[in-house]
Amino acid sequence: MPRALVVDDSADQVLLLQRFLNPDGYDVIVDDSGRDAFDLCVSGRPDVVLLDVELPAIDGLTICRRLKAAVETRLTPVLIMTGFASSDICVKALEACADDFLPKPIVFPELRARMRSAVQMKAYVDELDNVAASILMLGATIEARDRSTEGALSTSR
Repeated sequence: MPRALVVDDSADQVLLLQRFLNPDGYDVIVDDSGRDAFDLCVSGRPDVVLLDVELPAIDGLTICRRLKAAVETRLTPVLIMTGFASSDICVKALEACADDFLPKPIVFPELRARMRSAVQMKAYVDELDNVAASILMLGATIEARDRSTEGALSTSR
């Protein structure tokens, strides 16, 4: 079951998104201020973050920059949502390293397609990360068994 973190201060918008995402199989985590978004992303490990720009505690673009700068969360797709759909806001969202941009009011077939694409991309990235970890573990095992290759992996990087 894919997990989505929704960060929006509008209770109506959150309820609407939950009603839309739950039947599509999403486990929805909510932050209504932006204050806990980073911690929820680290602990909840969502597959996608839906992030409003205008929030009471900290703005969405700042949260997005923080998520994309941190090792634990930088590969989590972030979709920025805003009612101020000017090209300036869209550019600022992309400069904050957002993966996608959704103007409000949300067009739900478009949201569904963008969510599906983001979750699929996250699954591919996670799979590649697992493969890389397996290769490193295999290399370490080979080094441990054959002393003549000891340190070869660390010196070749």
